[in-house]
Formats: sequence, C-alpha cells, structure tokens
Amino acid sequence: MISPVPDAALKSKIGLPASQQASLQAARESMTLLKNANNLLPLAKDRKVLVTGPTADSLLSLNNGWSYVWQGSEESLYPKDRPTIRRAIEAKAGAANVTYVPGTKITRPAGSTANNTPTEVEAEVDIPAAVRAAGAADVVVLCLGEGSYTGDAGEHY
Repeated sequence: MISPVPDAALKSKIGLPASQQASLQAARESMTLLKNANNLLPLAKDRKVLVTGPTADSLLSLNNGWSYVWQGSEESLYPKDRPTIRRAIEAKAGAANVTYVPGTKITRPAGSTANNTPTEVEAEVDIPAAVRAAGAADVVVLCLGEGSYTGDAGEHY
C-alpha cells in the first residue's frame, strides 16, 4: 500500500534554486501588460508609490495552500528570504518613496488554530486611510487576492 504521507526527506527539495528559477521564468512568461500609458512602467525611482490591499504584505498569498503547509495559513513556516510584494517594491523603488497602507486584511476566524484553518475572513483595517494615501501618491499598486485554503473552503466560492 502506498502511504498518503510524503517522505519527510522530500521537504529538503522544496525551494531549491533551480525550482525558484523555473518559477520566476513561468511568472515572466505569464505576465501581460495590457497598456503602459505614459510609460508608467518600470516605476521611476522618484515616484511616490502607495502599496495597498490585503495581499500586499503577505507571504500567505504568494505561497498559499498545498505549498509549505496544507491550508497555507501559517506564515511563520514560509521562507524568510523571499519578499512580499510590498518589500519587493520598496527594494526597487526605494523605501522612502513607498507608503504602505493595507486598507483591509484577510485573516483567520478569531480563536481558530493555526494551519488547520484557512484565512478566509476579510477585515477592514482603515480603508479611508488607504484612500487618503492614494490621493498623495503618483502610483497605486493595489494587491488583491484571496485567503489561503485547500479543499472545502475554496469549493464554495
């Protein structure tokens, strides 16, 4: 009989440089720029950038379920050497040029256990603050997405 539990030794093969390069290449090949009005991209270093949205500073949304953990809901288990969207933009545009205001967040239900509960609860943080920050920015990077889940939770949406 084949065991449904993978060999623990396989964990050492996750996130190897060759896998990272293959993932990067797949991402590059799947991006589509529909219109680059006024040569907005690449972002100029002198532009004031607002990064906002529930997935802007989240490793959960970049990894999600069936990656390092089943539900994908335990951020502490994800590699720390990979930046969130917010941190990547700060590195490219300069942290002094980037403002981060989440506006909303996606979280677990209160009192739920880690890794066994999907992150599927939307919570307002301060949408008016994000709107004000957008008015002061040259560029807004809005990071949308969904919480982490596998199986049942995602089957209902």
